[in-house]
Amino acid sequence: MSLRAVAKDGAGNQGEATLAITVDKTPPKVTWLQPADGAVVSGTVLLRVEATDNVGVAKVEFFAGSTKIGEDNSAPYEISWNTAAYPDGPVTLKARAVDGAGNVSSEATLTVTVDQTVADKGAPVVRFVSPAGGVLLKGVATVEVEAEDTGTPATGVQQVQLYEGGTLLGTSTVGVGNRYVFTVDTAKLADGARELRAVAVDRAGNRGEARLTVTVDNTPPVVVWESPVEGQKIRRGAPNPFTLKVRVLDLNPDPSGIVYEVNGVPLAGDSWLISEDGRYTLTARVKDLAGNEAFASIRVDVDTEPPVVEWVAPSPGLAVSGRVNLRIKAEDTPGVRRAFVLVEVNGSALFAVDATSTDGIYWDATLDTSSLPNREVTLQAIAENENRLQSTAALEVKVNNPDLEKPIVEWLDPVDGQNVAGRVTLRVRALDNQSVREVRIYVGGTLWRTLAPPFDPPEWDTLGVADGPVVLKAIAIDDAGNRSDPAEIQVNVRNQGVPPALSILNPAEGEAVGVQFQVRASVTKQGTPFSWIPQNGNNLWARVYDYRGSLVQEVPLLVNGAQPANNADSVVEASFDLGNVPADLYRLVVEGFVEVNGTTFRLYQERLVSVEVSSNLPPALVIYSPRQGTVLAANTLHIVGDVTDDSGRVHAVEVRMIAGTCAAPGQENYLLRYEAAPYGLFHMEVPLDGHPDIRDGFYCLRVVAIDADNLTLRNIQEFDVRVNRMAPVPVANISVSTSSVPVKPGDSATWSVDFYGPATYVVLLRKDGQIVESYREQNSLVSVSRPFSEGDVGVWDVLVVFERGGVQGAAQGGSVAVIAPTGP
Repeated sequence: MSLRAVAKDGAGNQGEATLAITVDKTPPKVTWLQPADGAVVSGTVLLRVEATDNVGVAKVEFFAGSTKIGEDNSAPYEISWNTAAYPDGPVTLKARAVDGAGNVSSEATLTVTVDQTVADKGAPVVRFVSPAGGVLLKGVATVEVEAEDTGTPATGVQQVQLYEGGTLLGTSTVGVGNRYVFTVDTAKLADGARELRAVAVDRAGNRGEARLTVTVDNTPPVVVWESPVEGQKIRRGAPNPFTLKVRVLDLNPDPSGIVYEVNGVPLAGDSWLISEDGRYTLTARVKDLAGNEAFASIRVDVDTEPPVVEWVAPSPGLAVSGRVNLRIKAEDTPGVRRAFVLVEVNGSALFAVDATSTDGIYWDATLDTSSLPNREVTLQAIAENENRLQSTAALEVKVNNPDLEKPIVEWLDPVDGQNVAGRVTLRVRALDNQSVREVRIYVGGTLWRTLAPPFDPPEWDTLGVADGPVVLKAIAIDDAGNRSDPAEIQVNVRNQGVPPALSILNPAEGEAVGVQFQVRASVTKQGTPFSWIPQNGNNLWARVYDYRGSLVQEVPLLVNGAQPANNADSVVEASFDLGNVPADLYRLVVEGFVEVNGTTFRLYQERLVSVEVSSNLPPALVIYSPRQGTVLAANTLHIVGDVTDDSGRVHAVEVRMIAGTCAAPGQENYLLRYEAAPYGLFHMEVPLDGHPDIRDGFYCLRVVAIDADNLTLRNIQEFDVRVNRMAPVPVANISVSTSSVPVKPGDSATWSVDFYGPATYVVLLRKDGQIVESYREQNSLVSVSRPFSEGDVGVWDVLVVFERGGVQGAAQGGSVAVIAPTGP
């Protein structure tokens, strides 16, 4: 209750104060524990009572007759009473308790007989019969105690009491053959080592005691699946038999008490022989040494085979036009998740057409061929199962739509009026609504070369003509025979010395870029020594001009922050940030001056770029692994990257392997994966043996991010890699430690990865199979720590993709189950 004091002055102002108090009108209760009523006593006797109160006992007072013989203010409430000053005969013992409020209990009384002449001087002998020392107890346990009075003369055991610490568990006054039995509910005791104490009292008040240490364990184990984990996709390349593994969190675990079940059928051990694809329920049943039982079940998908896909319509080689009905057949266990058709021309995917199905087997789509060139077109039927494994089936058709438009051709390099010498690369751009069949190049009015797709730029040896002006002309002809208007330029041949060749590597001509973009160019020596002639302190400049010809921005092109060297090949880079410019076509110019044999030459290249300032920009794509020159020794290629777009959506990421190198690709072009709508950090497992034609050798790995709003906007990353299945695959060891067991919100975990040598790595921290964080570095060891909050309940592990000695490796493990807290 609360007391409130209110004060008021003469002006009527009022103040008050409150005080919270506890009202206690209930007296304590007292019960005698020792000695027993009617006992014969002598010498020094232990007096003990039990006192309780709803607020708290302040003290217990003891009386012999009307004389106070002592008091005790803490439990257990007991004193020693010397009977030597009392004559033989009955004595009334009294005990009363006083609580903190001053309430006094009623007196608890008993009568004992003082007999100094024939009193029993020997304490009872006590021992535990069962259980044995150190035994594990759970649930309701039976405790048997043997107690015998050995005094002379023996007065007999009056009672036996069983304690755990200072807590009374039971009292027995009736024994059979000196045996006293107690039933103990161990659920009321804390788990762990506990000391039981048996106290026997004879009728003379003598006490005997025995102690026994046992272990109480009423807590069932916590079972955490480590391999596999909930929702895991067990794919091609996984071990078979697959070793099942759980972590048992318990005070008294029994390693032999684990039984694994697959779809309810027990296994003989921990090896699961996978016989077919499907969805499985895995259960681990665990029993600890105390007999407590627990189980944990997870669901996993086994999919070692991709779907089986085949074309139904149209027929191979069929000539098609207008809108075409497509049908494919795709089957898989546990099921086909998605089917679509990828349209390719010259090994490059143009767009995808989603297919629909009413039965999950036959999939239909409609293809509008009006935007396709009149030529052979490859239709890739792609089926993806529930575990995102893909398979493809290719179909060649001939597109044949009427073509009445003539192509367009323009010169890219050299430009009108440029000085040239030595071997000069001639670059033109030819465009058509269908496809360009050929481009004819004329030098000085004479047909010099006819180019066929893919229109690789030829080299013109200017040493075959005299110094002076030369007219270059280009004409494009499409598949329908339509001819373009001629594109003519005049260049000046100056062969006093051959300057280095300058090429813009990226962005490509007409490429759509954001206001922030990177320029890369190459300078290649052509045999004649040269030296740079700096302009405004830099050897080579990149400049952006608007459509009026006004300079927007200029930046120097550098090699790792330094100027390109004299008389040396260089790859130079620069980054632009154009700020708040409007979306438009801009002219990118790369320009520098060199001296060759005392003659000044101007190095010049230009490109038109489309600066996009809306959300319709190419996706940003970064590939962390593999890298340039990576050796692929395993049957699975791991790709780790990051893809984003300012629209917040990405249409797809496409993965291809092209025979040869990125600088000199071959004809073999293999589509390995086409994943729809990835976003942010992603990881792909691409089986190299999923395509029968990928053998050991050199390849160009091409990863393409496709914009969601405009499929023509793409970000392409290419790396030269080598497939060498004879090379040893590097391994890594993953271990994990946690701040507590089991792991709950507020705890933490630390994963350690040993690469057994210097490695370049990407560590992916995952929750329930989804990437949460990543760490990239170069080292032989790495440790990653994570504190957990309430939103982190789930199964955590790490996946690491790394390169050691230039060879890619991968490992995953270190499962940690974060469980929700239980109890109040």
